[in-house]
Amino acid sequence: MKTILKNSNFTTKTFLVTIILAAMFVISTNHVGFTSDDGPVSSPTTSSDSSSSDTSSDTSSSSTTTDSTSTTSTSTSNTVTKLVAFGDSITAGFGGVAPYPTKLRGLVGSCYTIINSGVAGEMTRTGVSRINRVLTTHKPKTIIIMEGANDAFWGISPSTVKFNLGFMIDTSRARGATPVISTITPNTKKVSVTATIPASYNPQIKLLASQKSVTLVDSYAAVAANWSNLTLEGLHPNDAGSLLIAQAFSAALPCSGGSGGGGCFIATAAFGSSIEPQVTLLKRFRDQFLLKSDMGRLFVKAYYHYSPPIAEFISRHGTLKMAVRTTLYPLIGFCYLVLDASFIERLSIFMLLLGVAGSALWLARRRRRTVILS
Repeated sequence: MKTILKNSNFTTKTFLVTIILAAMFVISTNHVGFTSDDGPVSSPTTSSDSSSSDTSSDTSSSSTTTDSTSTTSTSTSNTVTKLVAFGDSITAGFGGVAPYPTKLRGLVGSCYTIINSGVAGEMTRTGVSRINRVLTTHKPKTIIIMEGANDAFWGISPSTVKFNLGFMIDTSRARGATPVISTITPNTKKVSVTATIPASYNPQIKLLASQKSVTLVDSYAAVAANWSNLTLEGLHPNDAGSLLIAQAFSAALPCSGGSGGGGCFIATAAFGSSIEPQVTLLKRFRDQFLLKSDMGRLFVKAYYHYSPPIAEFISRHGTLKMAVRTTLYPLIGFCYLVLDASFIERLSIFMLLLGVAGSALWLARRRRRTVILS
């Protein structure tokens, strides 16, 4: 009998604790603003490429771009590594707008020396012949490959673009660099290719990323919805467009110890892209909560250290990806509840928890009556 009463008291206490915690959660999340107050980004690190003297006319300009020979770094830390941004005029810069590599330095400049190796007007076939020289000269740890816009402009087939990008990926890996590839940004300047980029070219690039198990940044998706306000003339991004592209790349780049960069390696492997909404939500939770406390920063640091090989293994097994996604959904749901849920949604969760706790209490009491009667 004492045991029964003790169990009953325990169940009652559990019920009360559940109600109190749920109420505290609803109240606190409804009144606390979740904003990041991170300090200023450390001084950016940039350099211009010296690997090539290639010049070529851009598809929308008679100007040419020649790589210079200077290399500049504002950091002497041994942890700062080289990153090459390889591509055409969207990478090199156009119309006096700071290109995305310049924007990227403000996001991950504490972790990378960024080398802009963009050449205006370059097509993927020229990139194939140039990339080995760039890799040999700079020996980067990471290389961003963003090409194909000029191929689409001149009607080169999507399959050819896919093949050439695949060659560049293989060459990069053979030289010890980790490649990151990108979809082609919109082109509303030449109407005949406006629809073919998302319908034909980008699906081939996404397929290539899957086949080669390479990180893909969907630059098209990052700017397409508001392209008219993010472009200079339909082909090249303006300042705001360049920033969005840089942010998309930043989300895919691991940057130990800071809020910039990727970091959600396992989630990225499971969902297939660093800019999937589920992955982005987890990163926001990291930035707005985990990185605000010493314990959280220790956890993030350990995660950055141990998770990449696990993520690499997950990325190569489709069934495992599905299992990991399923495992992550409760955490994603919690992050959504904390960051984005409305008061009504939080109240609904509270009522659900209340119902579960009430049901547990009712079942415990019913079981007690059954034991007493027997």
